[in-house]
Amino acid sequence: MNRDIVFEGIGNARDMGGLKTKDGKTIRSHALIRSAKLSSANHRDEKKLKEEYRLKKIIDLRTPTERMEKPDAYIDGAQYLPLPVFKSATAGISHEEEVKMLEEAGGLSPFYYYMVIDEDCRHNFNTILSEIFSFPYEQGSVLWHCTEGKDRCGLVSAFVLLALGVDLEEVKKDYDLTNRVNEIKAKKYYDAIIEDGGPIEKAEYVRDVYLAKPEYLETSLDAIINNYKDFDTYFEKGLNIDRKLIEYFRNNILVDE
Repeated sequence: MNRDIVFEGIGNARDMGGLKTKDGKTIRSHALIRSAKLSSANHRDEKKLKEEYRLKKIIDLRTPTERMEKPDAYIDGAQYLPLPVFKSATAGISHEEEVKMLEEAGGLSPFYYYMVIDEDCRHNFNTILSEIFSFPYEQGSVLWHCTEGKDRCGLVSAFVLLALGVDLEEVKKDYDLTNRVNEIKAKKYYDAIIEDGGPIEKAEYVRDVYLAKPEYLETSLDAIINNYKDFDTYFEKGLNIDRKLIEYFRNNILVDE
């Protein structure tokens, strides 16, 4: 099943619809969309989101700096919500700078640990997920994105699927689909640095910024299990999301097939 959405100016976009839950339900199509930034969307992309997907809400997970440098295109009829994942103390730096800081502490994995454990990030995830969970999907669709549609977008997507009861292996497969798009970009930047005589360490760092490696997501999932025992407890106590809101979301987005 190919859930990719092909746009001219928007990268790494796919419909979460069609995925099955463990109890046999199916996620409604044309309702939940994940993608990279919308700054390069052209008129045809905007028309497709408005008319084909009836887009009603855009959740921008980027920092204020990223939003200022590459503002999202305006989509007529869609509410725009800038809801960054990172706490206000780091809101003035870019995602790439944040990743670099955490890499210097021992690799990209601490970045994924930080996102699910940090108190401010958990508060922000509550706000983000509440916007997704509470939307009346008979009215249209919700789209969330970061810069590449990989880290922050990938984690929000994992939370959405876990809340809906999608099997963990399917959640991991969805995360990995980013590489179908980004591997080409990652290789291009890697090769360019090597051809310019740059150090292989720098080439590998730049390449990995664009890749969705399984061990990155595993770091987040392990941190949740180690600190909260299971995902339901994490939603309830870690993210402070009411179980009734998750049930409302499931009732609105899942269909029988």
